[in-house]
Formats: sequence, structure tokens, C-alpha cells
Amino acid sequence: MLNWGLIRLLTHPKQLPRLSYISGASLLIKREVLERVGFLDEGFFMYGEDCDYGLRLRKAGFRLAVASEARVLHKGGTSWASNLAADEHFAAHNVRLFRKHAPWPLLAVAGYALFWLAEYSLRGRFDKVGALFRGLRRGWQLPLG
Repeated sequence: MLNWGLIRLLTHPKQLPRLSYISGASLLIKREVLERVGFLDEGFFMYGEDCDYGLRLRKAGFRLAVASEARVLHKGGTSWASNLAADEHFAAHNVRLFRKHAPWPLLAVAGYALFWLAEYSLRGRFDKVGALFRGLRRGWQLPLG
């Protein structure tokens, strides 16, 4: 659903044909893949680099797979801080992702913006609307390189 600015992390084995990326929390990548596709795009820093990598892998002709019986335990901490700066950062890097991969980036960003505008408005989180629009604006300025 990249065309419409919607990205979902699919986790059920029946969804494998539609799998676009795998969470970067636990990846096994063959050396030949790294040599052909390269490393994670550091321009994302956090939020979006795993999705970008999955899309790049698919474009290079690789299949993504999930070890459905595998479990990853994460002890302590979190990389996501629930604050307006994190919301802005998240939006900016999603815009960069759409600019890099969506066939019609403007349409994808518009769909993304409408979804989150509705989400925040319905929840009465109008403070997040400002962060969303700051992130959208900043995302158009981030280099794609």
C-alpha cells in the first residue's frame, strides 16, 4: 500500500506474499545480500531503515521470509519516546521513505498525512498535528542519497 502512504508490518505467515519488510529488531542477512544490496541506509537513523531495506531487497529480486517459530526477547528500555520531537522525526523519515520508493511520492505523502491527521484529530491530540506537519515539511528536505 506504499502508493497510498500506508505501510504495515505483516507478521502472520499467510501474509508472506505481501511482505514488504521485516522489523530490524531481528534480521539474518546473508553476506552475498549485503555485498549486492549494501547496508542499511544511515539517512534514516531510526524509523524507516528496515522498511527501506526490505523494499530494496525486493527490488533486487530477493524474497523475504519469516521464521515463524523464532522469538526475540528484548530486555529493558525502548527506542521510541512518546513525545512531539519523536513524532516529527517519524513523519520526516516516512516522507523520505515515500520519496525514495513510492511510484507517486506526493500521493503517498498525502495519504499518509490524511491518515495521521484523522488519527490525531479523532483522539483529540491536536498537539501532534503540528509535529506531523513539521515532519512532513522536513521530510521533503532530507537528502535521498
